[in-house]
Amino acid sequence: MLLIKFQTRMAELEEFLNVDADEDSGDEETKDAKALWVRVANSTSYAMEVETFIYRAQRQEVQGVTVEASLKLKPIPGVEITPSTKVERPRVPLVHNTPGPGGPDPTVNPLPGYVCDQFWGNADTDENSELMTLRITKMDAGGPQFPGKDGPARSLTITKKHKHGVIIINDPDKADQLLVIPAAGQFFLNNPWKPHPDCRNPNFRKNYDPMA
Repeated sequence: MLLIKFQTRMAELEEFLNVDADEDSGDEETKDAKALWVRVANSTSYAMEVETFIYRAQRQEVQGVTVEASLKLKPIPGVEITPSTKVERPRVPLVHNTPGPGGPDPTVNPLPGYVCDQFWGNADTDENSELMTLRITKMDAGGPQFPGKDGPARSLTITKKHKHGVIIINDPDKADQLLVIPAAGQFFLNNPWKPHPDCRNPNFRKNYDPMA
């Protein structure tokens, strides 16, 4: 059941792939960690707070196993010496965390109005996760809010793939509501501010860049 949900979620994310993906120059990663980022463009005047969570596995050391190695030497004819070395090699299983609100050690960053910024996190190379979960919170309790299950809400939680982005906009159809929509791309200058071509609402602006 969990695998089915994960595959369904990945399929949903792949609906809004970057239109400028060919311009991606690639990332360098270390042996133990991989840097992930998602870009959020805030086209509204409202200050936001962005929390990031990444599904990752942490290695936890437990009781290990002992490996013994020996080598026969004959430095003097007729005399055999057999030195041996014991090495304690710990068993290090993967311990998974759960991304999202309530997960371990979220990173919290401010996002002022009319600002576009990248939000970073470290994944591990064991799981090689490409997903980042973000909780976007409007700092001001008044004014328009995000749509929630039980009505207007100050926070909205989304999951995006590495090197993708979203735009926070004022809903053109509801004055009292904010929306988070997928961005067209991340590697050309204005693409982080442009709605993805698959966003079909004719009332969306072609470009939400405040400087355009």
